[in-house]
Amino acid sequence: MIASVFGEDVKTFFTYGSHDRNEEGGGGFLCGPAELNACWLYGVSFCQMRFTDDAQRAASDPPYDGIDVSEPTGACAETAAACFLDWCAALTDRKPVLVMSHMPLHANRPDNRGAAVWCDALNRAAKRRDILVFFAHNHSSEHVSDVDRLYYYVPAGGVLPVQGREKEDRAVTRIGFHYLNAGYILNGCGTLLRFSDGAVTVRRFAAEPAETAFGNTGYASPLTIPLNHCRL
Repeated sequence: MIASVFGEDVKTFFTYGSHDRNEEGGGGFLCGPAELNACWLYGVSFCQMRFTDDAQRAASDPPYDGIDVSEPTGACAETAAACFLDWCAALTDRKPVLVMSHMPLHANRPDNRGAAVWCDALNRAAKRRDILVFFAHNHSSEHVSDVDRLYYYVPAGGVLPVQGREKEDRAVTRIGFHYLNAGYILNGCGTLLRFSDGAVTVRRFAAEPAETAFGNTGYASPLTIPLNHCRL
C-alpha cells in the first residue's frame, strides 16, 4: 500500500505490535537502529516496553509468545534500554534520533511496564542528543477516556505520568525528549516530519480535520521543534 503511493524506492519501517503476531517474521520489523539522511530511527519492540525485566516476562500469564522475544537487543526494557544507551554513546554524528515504540511511556493502560526504565534511558540520552519519541497502541481506550490525547505532544522539559514496573505504579516525571503520538492507521491519522537546519516541523494529517491537532494538548499543527544538539 505504501509503495503504491510513494514508489518502491521509499524505505518503509514497521515496529512490532502484538497484533502483528507471526505475520511477517522477525526480519520484517525494525528493532534497533536504522540510519536515514536527516536522522536515526530506533525501533522499540513490543515486549521491550511491555516487560520491565526477563523475570516479569517469564511470569506473564498467559505466557508471552510474540516473535520479538528473539531480538538481539533483548526481550525486556532493562536489556533493550541498555543496548540503546550503548548505541547512543558510540555515535559520532549529531543527527537527532526518532524512537518508534508501539507502546507508550505514559500511564493509562498498565500494560507498558517497562516505561520507567525506558524513560530514564531516554532522559540520559537526551542530555547529549535530540530525541523524539513516538507512540501508538492506546487508541482502543480513547472512546472511554481522553487521557491519551493529553499526551499527543509533550515538549522536552514537560512532564509525563510514567508507568512503573507494577500496574499501580506511576510517577510524574520531567522528560528531556519530545514525546509525540505517531498516529493510528485504523483511525486514519498520522504524522509527517520535515527536517531543516536546526529544526523539525511536525504535521498531523488525517481524513477528518478534527484529528489534525495534537489531541487535547492545545498545540496546533504544524509544529516546529528546535533541534538544540543537531546541525544538519
